[in-house]
Amino acid sequence: MSDIFSMTGYGKGVAEQDGRKATVELKSVNHRFLDLGLKLPKSLMFAEDGLRKAIQKSISRGHIDLFISFDDDREKQQNACQVRACGERTARQVSYPKQLLRKRSHAYARRHHKRD
Repeated sequence: MSDIFSMTGYGKGVAEQDGRKATVELKSVNHRFLDLGLKLPKSLMFAEDGLRKAIQKSISRGHIDLFISFDDDREKQQNACQVRACGERTARQVSYPKQLLRKRSHAYARRHHKRD
């Protein structure tokens, strides 16, 4: 690893695959000791200790903020399909009573016209 001459920096990386997106941002400023702040989504909290140890192996001082976000659009896409299917099913359920009511009203009208 090459020598680092400045402790102030910013970096951002984004990786996307199969409807999933991970974003990692790292900010650092000069500081006498290592002051590490991690902001992780709940789904990645299990990895916090491992990340801290990995960073501490490479960086000995500075104020470091690490932000990680993770978006899974596969679930959103699946929910959209479920909502669409539910909407279609609801439309059929609403139209069926209307059809039934129309049939009954036609039958009622035919019966009453015969009596007159």
